[in-house]
Amino acid sequence: MDQKQHTVTDRKIEQEVRNTATGDLIRQIGAILLALSSFLAVMGYSFEWLTPDSINALLVVLYAVAGFGYTAFEIYKNHFAGVKAQEQAKALKKQGLKK
Repeated sequence: MDQKQHTVTDRKIEQEVRNTATGDLIRQIGAILLALSSFLAVMGYSFEWLTPDSINALLVVLYAVAGFGYTAFEIYKNHFAGVKAQEQAKALKKQGLKK
């Protein structure tokens, strides 16, 4: 049974790539919305709610949601309260490795 080992650097790089990809996606959504608002303005359509300020506000909300989601996932992932984690804690206590 071969298990792939990761160094701290490997995990940090993976995390940075994921964060960069998320940020890039949010910026691309903003660019599409700004281009759409400009295109619609040229065509003679105007929506009061589709302004650069409202698009920027939406991007701030998307960044906040992405940050919250990432933080919540990491807390869930690293929180040792699940059934498997409790079994591991029990085994460690039996071996005297955990207080």
